Amino acid sequence: MKKVNKLCCYSFFIIAVVVFLVQAIWILFDLNFGNKTIIGNGFICIISGIAVLTSITIYRKIPISFPLEKRANRFLLFSMSLFFLGDLNWLFQEVFEKVAVPIGGLSDILWFGAYICAIIAAISFSSIAFAPSRKRFYTMIALGVVIIGIIMYLNISQDISLGTFNFDHAIQDVYIFYDLILIVLISRLFIDLISIEKADMFYSWMILGVGIFTRAVYDYLFANLSETASYYTGHPIDLVYVFFYLMIILAGSTKLAFLRRRNND
Repeated sequence: MKKVNKLCCYSFFIIAVVVFLVQAIWILFDLNFGNKTIIGNGFICIISGIAVLTSITIYRKIPISFPLEKRANRFLLFSMSLFFLGDLNWLFQEVFEKVAVPIGGLSDILWFGAYICAIIAAISFSSIAFAPSRKRFYTMIALGVVIIGIIMYLNISQDISLGTFNFDHAIQDVYIFYDLILIVLISRLFIDLISIEKADMFYSWMILGVGIFTRAVYDYLFANLSETASYYTGHPIDLVYVFFYLMIILAGSTKLAFLRRRNND
């Protein structure tokens, strides 16, 4: 029975992995059937939709007696929903409006909102049960600001020197900026969780951290591909993009398993 319950917690992740494997086969073996734009975007929307369902399930499982945790997960749900709506709008623009790689449109507005909600969620999670020393807190924040500043300066100055800094590239730089903020916030959570020996919660955030790092890698690669007009729907880089959602779903599934154990104790 325990194995069945645990399998149920990871059902969304299992479905997402199957979809991901089919997408990988379709992309890597260049299977030319159907409309490539519809199919390529369809895979992305299906998996990001599963990420939303996972977030909804987690939010509903958290009792109202934990208002701060529920609030944090509410913003995480908002974030996943906006990511999904951005993917859906990208599909609509490419398929129905015939706009190839619609950078700078509604999708970017939705994704910017998704990042802001994700940052609020990360800050909210860190304030629920962790009280690190002020010295460690300010040291980590200062170090994060310095690292983010250096990376953004080097990236933007390189674009300017090469004459490639434009509106589209500026948007991609904003994504990288958001990614770095989330990496700093999640790194702080890692240290807090290790210090209070919360292994179950640490694993969930570690997986989420891998997802955010993957997203940062994707944003960097996409910026370079869009600069040379080399990106197209169904490009192998889409697998990196979807892997971010896979990690979100896996982290959520791990969280569901933790909630099930907590409720049974």
